[in-house]
Amino acid sequence: EALARKHAVPAGSLEAHAKDLEAELYDLEDAMARLPEIEGELLQLAPEIHALSEKVRSARAETARTVCERVSSLMPDVGLSGRRLDITVRQTFAPTLDLFSDDAIDMRLLDQEGLVLGHVGEMASSGEKARLLLLLHACITDLPPQQEADASAPSAAPGEQRDDDGAFTDPLGPPKVIFFDEIDAHVGGAAMQAVGQTLRRQAQNGQQVVIITHSAPLAALADRHFVVGRDLKLEGVSAGNTDATAASEEVCVVEVRGAHREQELARMATGQDRDEASLALARSLLAQRLELPEAAKPSVGDASLM
Repeated sequence: EALARKHAVPAGSLEAHAKDLEAELYDLEDAMARLPEIEGELLQLAPEIHALSEKVRSARAETARTVCERVSSLMPDVGLSGRRLDITVRQTFAPTLDLFSDDAIDMRLLDQEGLVLGHVGEMASSGEKARLLLLLHACITDLPPQQEADASAPSAAPGEQRDDDGAFTDPLGPPKVIFFDEIDAHVGGAAMQAVGQTLRRQAQNGQQVVIITHSAPLAALADRHFVVGRDLKLEGVSAGNTDATAASEEVCVVEVRGAHREQELARMATGQDRDEASLALARSLLAQRLELPEAAKPSVGDASLM
């Protein structure tokens, strides 16, 4: 029993566990014996590996320039005026290669004169990061796939996919669900409208967009509106049942529809959910969404608010 406790297995499984450990030890010893052979193979492949790494680095740098131009041109529209995005691809000369080969990607914010303000991760607020992420998603989604530089390029490796033109494609495709937290922070007016338009375009691309927001105009754009909180007392918010009441001391999520959504939007906009002027504002926000051209609306379920 002491041996079973030591290895965290039932006593009846000790024999099978011992065989597993023996097999694992054999694999480790075999790997050590093959280490010189593996190192020799890597040495032979080194020129090809570094040539491919250089090719990947060049493609990344070209894409980075295109993305920076597109994102920087849109930044003033979402309340990020006076700054530009700079993405630098640099070689790290790492002794081993990983998913990013031996590249490092630096994302910085510049002023209009090109002076470095700082790294995005260090100086941007959570809302600014969310808006930059939104612009990056929007711009990258529109980029054409990278083409091979020449016809003599190696064929696709196991796990890689290419389209009919020989371009590498992501087997997972674009993200199916995108979450944005407080993307409306410190944004209003025309900038908020630009954020909403960009979010709708993302939803049109077949992606589920989920936004955590305190902005009534942004919440009104969504197909579905959820409220998250403690001790929620919202009559009729459960599946549209006017006789139901959601009340709990634990954190819960409830969907608001119809008049209850109008009340919630009114509360978000003015702090009053029963005042007629506040309710009229909420109805106006919802009516503006209904008046959008059909092509600009996200399909049902594509843009959800939490």
